[in-house]
Amino acid sequence: MHRQSRNDATAGFTLVELMVVIALIGVILSIAMPKLVVYLEQGHKAKCLSNRYHIEQDERTHYLHNNNPSLIIDSRYQCPSGGVYVWLVSDPSSPEYPRIGCSLHYAPTSDQGKKDYAIVLSANALSNTIKEIYTSFDDYLTDWMARENKMPIVNNTNGSLSWNAPLYEGADKTNLFQAKFWNEYYQFVDKDGFNATNKQISDFKIFFKRDDNGKITSDLAGVYLQIGGERRLFFSNGTTIVNQHYVNYVDATARELKPPR
Repeated sequence: MHRQSRNDATAGFTLVELMVVIALIGVILSIAMPKLVVYLEQGHKAKCLSNRYHIEQDERTHYLHNNNPSLIIDSRYQCPSGGVYVWLVSDPSSPEYPRIGCSLHYAPTSDQGKKDYAIVLSANALSNTIKEIYTSFDDYLTDWMARENKMPIVNNTNGSLSWNAPLYEGADKTNLFQAKFWNEYYQFVDKDGFNATNKQISDFKIFFKRDDNGKITSDLAGVYLQIGGERRLFFSNGTTIVNQHYVNYVDATARELKPPR
């Protein structure tokens, strides 16, 4: 009887050949898997965005028919990544009503790692408060630019934005965008009384740096705060100026807030 030899065409793989094949499969998977994960997550984000759109449309329809908010999130709409849907704007008087957020894919602020900024609006605490405001805005801008990738329109003469933008009214979309920027900053900081309605605040401005071509960037040049007669000006280099107006430090040629030399 003929015995099948190792050289026959029907012979199995050797251990070395199997190891080579397994190694090749591993290399292919190591290249393909990260891309596959990215594609799946992009699909989940797109589905989540679609869900939020439909939830908001359902809310608009309910309000138009009943003249009162429903704020019901239909169980048909589930974030495919397991995120939780919450109402971000539920007041019909708000120009952004209705707006729904997802704990994973969209919210104006993230509760994970949320900081507690030591912002105290009193004269004896302003030197520390102005530093905390600077830090909070620096953190907020990172969050904002990651979501919106667009800066609000700033004052071209000094590169500043004023604190009371949310008080703007009317159909001007620029004003509404400014309001969105500031409203979400106050939500990001999440300090009672620290918002555009606080009558203690006489003035509050943030100043941005410019690039070599004179274009506004998202880098902070400084922050100015006035509570009654007390003024604080904090620069990006860490310098704090007490009870002087910011106009003394705006370089007219560069149109940018500059620290003292």
